[in-house]
Amino acid sequence: MRQYASLAALIALAVSACGPEQPNIRTGEGMVDPATGALDPVFIDGTFSLSAIIEERIGQPLQNSDRREIDAATDAALAAPQGAPPVIWRNDLRKNEGFVDLVSWRVDTRAGELCGVIEHEELFGKPLRGAVTICRASIDPAWRVDEVVWAEKVAVYTPPKTGYKPKQPPKTYKPQPPVTYTPTPQPPYTPKPQPPTTYTPNPQPPVNYGPGTGSGVTSAPSGGAQTLGDALASPVN
Repeated sequence: MRQYASLAALIALAVSACGPEQPNIRTGEGMVDPATGALDPVFIDGTFSLSAIIEERIGQPLQNSDRREIDAATDAALAAPQGAPPVIWRNDLRKNEGFVDLVSWRVDTRAGELCGVIEHEELFGKPLRGAVTICRASIDPAWRVDEVVWAEKVAVYTPPKTGYKPKQPPKTYKPQPPVTYTPTPQPPYTPKPQPPTTYTPNPQPPVNYGPGTGSGVTSAPSGGAQTLGDALASPVN
Protein backbone atom coordinates (compact mmCIF):
# COMPACT_ATOMS: atom_id res chain seq x y z
CA MET A 1 0.00 0.00 0.00
CA ARG A 2 2.84 2.28 0.87
CA GLN A 3 4.43 1.53 -2.47
CA TYR A 4 1.32 2.70 -4.35
CA ALA A 5 1.19 5.90 -2.24
CA SER A 6 4.85 6.69 -2.99
CA LEU A 7 4.30 6.05 -6.68
CA ALA A 8 1.31 8.40 -6.72
CA ALA A 9 3.35 11.13 -5.01
CA LEU A 10 6.10 10.78 -7.59
CA ILE A 11 3.61 11.03 -10.46
CA ALA A 12 2.03 14.15 -8.93
CA LEU A 13 5.46 15.73 -8.56
CA ALA A 14 6.34 14.97 -12.18
CA VAL A 15 3.05 16.42 -13.41
CA SER A 16 3.59 19.63 -11.44
CA ALA A 17 7.10 19.98 -12.87
CA CYS A 18 5.72 19.63 -16.40
CA GLY A 19 2.86 22.04 -15.74
CA PRO A 20 2.19 25.40 -17.46
CA GLU A 21 5.18 27.20 -18.95
CA GLN A 22 6.82 29.73 -16.67
CA PRO A 23 6.31 33.38 -17.75
CA ASN A 24 9.14 35.16 -19.57
CA ILE A 25 11.11 37.04 -16.95
CA ARG A 26 13.38 38.85 -19.45
CA THR A 27 12.55 42.52 -19.26
CA GLY A 28 14.12 45.93 -19.68
CA GLU A 29 11.59 47.63 -17.45
CA GLY A 30 12.78 49.17 -14.22
CA MET A 31 16.42 49.57 -15.29
CA VAL A 32 16.10 53.33 -15.78
CA ASP A 33 14.76 55.73 -13.19
CA PRO A 34 11.59 57.24 -14.73
CA ALA A 35 12.03 60.46 -12.76
CA THR A 36 15.59 61.27 -13.83
CA GLY A 37 16.13 59.07 -16.88
CA ALA A 38 19.34 57.72 -15.34
CA LEU A 39 20.41 54.09 -15.57
CA ASP A 40 20.49 52.05 -12.38
CA PRO A 41 24.17 52.05 -11.23
CA VAL A 42 24.10 48.27 -10.82
CA PHE A 43 24.18 47.94 -14.63
CA ILE A 44 27.25 50.15 -15.04
CA ASP A 45 29.66 47.28 -14.55
CA GLY A 46 32.28 47.71 -17.30
CA THR A 47 30.88 44.91 -19.46
CA PHE A 48 30.64 47.25 -22.47
CA SER A 49 33.86 48.67 -23.90
CA LEU A 50 33.67 51.39 -26.54
CA SER A 51 37.45 51.34 -26.89
CA ALA A 52 37.30 47.73 -28.12
CA ILE A 53 34.88 48.75 -30.89
CA ILE A 54 37.19 51.61 -31.90
CA GLU A 55 40.19 49.27 -31.98
CA GLU A 56 38.30 46.96 -34.34
CA ARG A 57 37.52 49.92 -36.58
CA ILE A 58 41.07 51.29 -36.86
CA GLY A 59 42.63 47.80 -37.02
CA GLN A 60 45.15 48.28 -34.24
CA PRO A 61 45.15 48.43 -30.45
CA LEU A 62 44.87 51.74 -28.66
CA GLN A 63 47.30 52.97 -26.11
CA ASN A 64 46.32 52.09 -22.56
CA SER A 65 45.91 55.77 -21.67
CA ASP A 66 43.46 56.33 -24.55
CA ARG A 67 41.55 53.16 -23.68
CA ARG A 68 41.12 54.25 -20.05
CA GLU A 69 39.87 57.71 -21.02
CA ILE A 70 37.36 56.37 -23.57
CA ASP A 71 35.88 53.68 -21.34
CA ALA A 72 35.70 56.01 -18.34
CA ALA A 73 33.82 58.56 -20.47
CA THR A 74 31.48 55.79 -21.66
CA ASP A 75 30.61 54.74 -18.10
CA ALA A 76 30.02 58.39 -17.17
CA ALA A 77 27.69 58.83 -20.16
CA LEU A 78 25.72 55.69 -19.18
CA ALA A 79 25.35 57.00 -15.63
CA ALA A 80 24.20 60.47 -16.66
CA PRO A 81 20.50 61.35 -16.91
CA GLN A 82 18.97 61.10 -20.34
CA GLY A 83 19.43 64.41 -22.16
CA ALA A 84 22.60 65.35 -20.27
CA PRO A 85 25.49 66.89 -22.24
CA PRO A 86 28.11 64.65 -23.88
CA VAL A 87 31.02 63.50 -21.75
CA ILE A 88 34.29 64.90 -23.10
CA TRP A 89 37.59 63.07 -22.67
CA ARG A 90 41.15 64.21 -23.38
CA ASN A 91 44.46 62.45 -23.28
CA ASP A 92 46.92 65.25 -22.66
CA LEU A 93 49.82 62.81 -22.93
CA ARG A 94 49.07 61.84 -26.51
CA LYS A 95 46.99 64.91 -27.55
CA ASN A 96 43.97 62.74 -28.39
CA GLU A 97 40.42 63.68 -27.50
CA GLY A 98 36.78 62.86 -28.08
CA PHE A 99 33.35 62.64 -26.50
CA VAL A 100 30.65 60.08 -25.71
CA ASP A 101 26.96 60.98 -25.81
CA LEU A 102 24.08 58.82 -24.59
CA VAL A 103 21.28 59.81 -26.95
CA SER A 104 18.37 57.81 -25.55
CA TRP A 105 17.13 54.72 -23.75
CA ARG A 106 14.43 52.53 -25.30
CA VAL A 107 12.72 49.40 -23.98
CA ASP A 108 12.38 46.58 -26.52
CA THR A 109 9.33 44.76 -25.18
CA ARG A 110 9.57 41.97 -27.76
CA ALA A 111 13.09 40.97 -26.72
CA GLY A 112 12.63 42.04 -23.10
CA GLU A 113 15.67 44.31 -23.19
CA LEU A 114 16.67 47.89 -22.52
CA CYS A 115 18.59 49.41 -25.44
CA GLY A 116 20.69 52.56 -25.44
CA VAL A 117 21.96 54.57 -28.41
CA ILE A 118 25.44 56.03 -27.96
CA GLU A 119 27.04 58.52 -30.32
CA HIS A 120 30.78 59.15 -30.12
CA GLU A 121 33.55 61.00 -31.89
CA GLU A 122 37.32 60.74 -31.52
CA LEU A 123 40.38 62.50 -32.82
CA PHE A 124 43.42 60.26 -33.29
CA GLY A 125 45.25 62.43 -35.74
CA LYS A 126 42.23 61.82 -38.04
CA PRO A 127 38.66 62.16 -36.78
CA LEU A 128 36.33 59.19 -36.29
CA ARG A 129 32.57 59.35 -35.79
CA GLY A 130 30.08 56.59 -35.12
CA ALA A 131 27.13 55.27 -33.14
CA VAL A 132 26.57 52.10 -31.13
CA THR A 133 23.39 50.47 -29.87
CA ILE A 134 23.76 48.28 -26.79
CA CYS A 135 21.02 46.12 -25.23
CA ARG A 136 20.56 44.22 -22.00
CA ALA A 137 17.85 42.54 -19.94
CA SER A 138 17.78 42.98 -16.21
CA ILE A 139 18.79 39.33 -15.73
CA ASP A 140 21.66 39.42 -18.25
CA PRO A 141 25.24 39.42 -16.89
CA ALA A 142 26.57 41.85 -19.52
CA TRP A 143 25.67 44.32 -22.24
CA ARG A 144 25.20 43.07 -25.79
CA VAL A 145 26.35 45.10 -28.80
CA ASP A 146 23.32 45.24 -31.06
CA GLU A 147 24.51 47.53 -33.88
CA VAL A 148 27.58 49.55 -34.85
CA VAL A 149 27.48 52.36 -37.42
CA TRP A 150 30.42 54.45 -38.69
CA ALA A 151 30.43 57.67 -40.67
CA GLU A 152 32.23 57.11 -43.97
CA LYS A 153 33.90 60.52 -44.28
CA VAL A 154 34.67 62.83 -41.37
CA ALA A 155 36.65 65.87 -42.43
CA VAL A 156 36.89 67.76 -39.14
CA TYR A 157 36.50 66.79 -35.52
CA THR A 158 33.57 68.74 -34.06
CA PRO A 159 33.61 68.99 -30.27
CA PRO A 160 30.22 69.25 -28.58
CA LYS A 161 28.86 72.61 -27.55
CA THR A 162 29.35 73.62 -23.96
CA GLY A 163 27.15 75.70 -21.72
CA TYR A 164 24.51 73.02 -21.12
CA LYS A 165 22.00 73.94 -18.43
CA PRO A 166 19.81 71.22 -16.91
CA LYS A 167 16.10 71.77 -16.88
CA GLN A 168 14.95 73.87 -13.96
CA PRO A 169 11.81 73.00 -11.99
CA PRO A 170 8.91 75.25 -12.82
CA LYS A 171 8.84 78.38 -10.79
CA THR A 172 5.94 78.98 -8.42
CA TYR A 173 4.27 82.26 -9.11
CA LYS A 174 3.43 84.26 -5.98
CA PRO A 175 0.71 86.84 -6.55
CA GLN A 176 1.63 90.31 -5.45
CA PRO A 177 -0.71 92.42 -3.28
CA PRO A 178 -2.51 95.17 -5.16
CA VAL A 179 -0.83 98.53 -5.14
CA THR A 180 -2.88 101.13 -3.26
CA TYR A 181 -2.57 104.61 -4.68
CA THR A 182 -2.75 107.44 -2.17
CA PRO A 183 -2.95 110.82 -3.87
CA THR A 184 -0.87 113.59 -2.37
CA PRO A 185 -3.12 116.46 -1.20
CA GLN A 186 -2.58 119.65 -3.11
CA PRO A 187 -3.17 123.17 -1.69
CA PRO A 188 -6.24 124.97 -3.10
CA TYR A 189 -5.64 127.16 -6.06
CA THR A 190 -5.62 130.90 -5.27
CA PRO A 191 -5.42 133.14 -8.29
CA LYS A 192 -3.06 136.04 -8.02
CA PRO A 193 -4.83 139.49 -8.18
CA GLN A 194 -4.07 141.40 -11.31
CA PRO A 195 -3.85 145.28 -11.32
CA PRO A 196 -6.75 146.98 -13.19
CA THR A 197 -6.00 148.04 -16.70
CA THR A 198 -6.22 151.84 -17.15
CA TYR A 199 -7.01 153.02 -20.65
CA THR A 200 -5.40 156.35 -21.57
CA PRO A 201 -6.52 157.58 -24.98
CA ASN A 202 -3.95 159.28 -27.12
CA PRO A 203 -4.89 162.98 -27.77
CA GLN A 204 -5.85 163.55 -31.39
CA PRO A 205 -5.32 167.00 -33.11
CA PRO A 206 -8.54 168.83 -34.06
CA VAL A 207 -9.74 168.39 -37.60
CA ASN A 208 -9.67 171.73 -39.53
CA TYR A 209 -12.26 171.69 -42.26
CA GLY A 210 -11.67 174.33 -45.02
CA PRO A 211 -14.34 176.03 -47.12
CA GLY A 212 -16.53 173.62 -48.95
CA THR A 213 -16.08 173.12 -52.67
CA GLY A 214 -18.79 170.63 -53.30
CA SER A 215 -21.86 171.27 -55.55
CA GLY A 216 -24.74 173.13 -53.86
CA VAL A 217 -22.63 174.53 -50.98
CA THR A 218 -22.60 178.37 -50.69
CA SER A 219 -19.89 180.12 -48.76
CA ALA A 220 -20.83 182.76 -46.32
CA PRO A 221 -20.21 186.43 -47.38
CA SER A 222 -17.01 187.85 -46.15
CA GLY A 223 -18.77 190.62 -44.41
CA GLY A 224 -20.69 188.44 -42.00
CA ALA A 225 -22.29 185.10 -41.32
CA GLN A 226 -25.09 184.00 -43.62
CA THR A 227 -28.22 182.88 -41.91
CA LEU A 228 -30.68 180.27 -43.01
CA GLY A 229 -33.14 182.95 -43.96
CA ASP A 230 -30.63 184.76 -46.08
CA ALA A 231 -29.85 181.57 -47.85
CA LEU A 232 -33.49 180.93 -48.62
CA ALA A 233 -34.05 184.47 -49.85
CA SER A 234 -31.17 184.39 -52.19
CA PRO A 235 -32.17 183.85 -55.78
CA VAL A 236 -31.25 180.72 -57.40
CA ASN A 237 -29.35 181.25 -60.66
